[in-house]
Amino acid sequence: MQPLRVACHVMARSAVPLHDGESGRLSAFLFEEGITGGTSLRRLGLSADSFVPLSLLAELARDESWRVRGRVAWDANTPAALLADLAGDESYHVRGDVARNANAPAQLLAELARDKSEFVRRDVAENANAPAALLADLARDESYRVRGNVARNANAPAELLAELTRNEGTGVRDDVAMNANAPAELLGKLARDKNELVRWGVARNANAPAKLLAKLARDKSEAVRGGVAENANAPAKLLAKLARDKSEYVRQDVAENANAPAELLAELARDKNEDVRQHVAWNANAPAELLGKLARDKSGHVRGSAARNENTPAKLLAELARDKNEHVRGSTAGNENTPAKLLAELARDKNEFVRRGVAGNRNAPAALLAELARDKSEDVRRDVAWNPSALLEDVQ
Repeated sequence: MQPLRVACHVMARSAVPLHDGESGRLSAFLFEEGITGGTSLRRLGLSADSFVPLSLLAELARDESWRVRGRVAWDANTPAALLADLAGDESYHVRGDVARNANAPAQLLAELARDKSEFVRRDVAENANAPAALLADLARDESYRVRGNVARNANAPAELLAELTRNEGTGVRDDVAMNANAPAELLGKLARDKNELVRWGVARNANAPAKLLAKLARDKSEAVRGGVAENANAPAKLLAKLARDKSEYVRQDVAENANAPAELLAELARDKNEDVRQHVAWNANAPAELLGKLARDKSGHVRGSAARNENTPAKLLAELARDKNEHVRGSTAGNENTPAKLLAELARDKNEFVRRGVAGNRNAPAALLAELARDKSEDVRRDVAWNPSALLEDVQ
């Protein structure tokens, strides 16, 4: 039972105002424990709860901490009127969070598109719900970073993308090259660009035709070949060829590709380069048997990646939880499949990185998170505050 979270959920579902006299003890408890009597970390935890009632969001939107106000500005449940208030916040971080909110009204986005802060305008340009007309205006922004975000936006029309490839620096053309909505004809043109970053963008584009990927797989630039190697739509035959590339960076990208066949991953798990083996251990589709071998690799980086993989069996996680390398133990602590008994051991690890792994683990028991809420490290305590499984009453 989590009293504060339960109170939040009940208030949210009943739509009772926070200060309404008829809500009685429930609203008094919520206001006292969550706002006036709560610490900044507790309020931060409250602001991250998806069931915070609207009346409480309004209180949190006036919090002294920009992090709390920013979390409210980013929340998908924050009403338009409250977003409009936060759009005038003194902190560009908060205004930027409003600009990134998928529910921000078009009119509000238009206002923020004229913000003095480049960071805020960049966030507007990145918003997937920004109207095409507004994106067209931002495509003429003085900042190439803002124009670059327009070029990456999935809502940018094809004709606007084509326009952005003309008379633009590399930093914008490569953003267009990565846009999934870029037409095949435009991608073909960009695949011939003299700058390797632009060709790399095309190579990574999920909509790049197979014939174009085959051409880019022979590019003189290892970065471009690596882009093809990480492309989820690269054919298995092409991945097999790139798995034997002379560049370890290209082989790393193949090793991390979720569509790489198991036999290809097994081959790369024997690579002499530890970074290649590490990328195999990261791969979400790596078989448990292969992860067993990588969990005993001589490299701590490889073992740590195996410890982070959700496919790693509990028996292996038990071994990795007692590894001499703190990064391996920390990765085990962050794995949501790590059993509670192991998490309890790791929560008392002398290394802060390891304890932070437990503090951020959504499957960590509330009693364990309560211990970590009193940790000497502020970073550990903050991670607990962000964890939705933590009792807000335990956050100090």
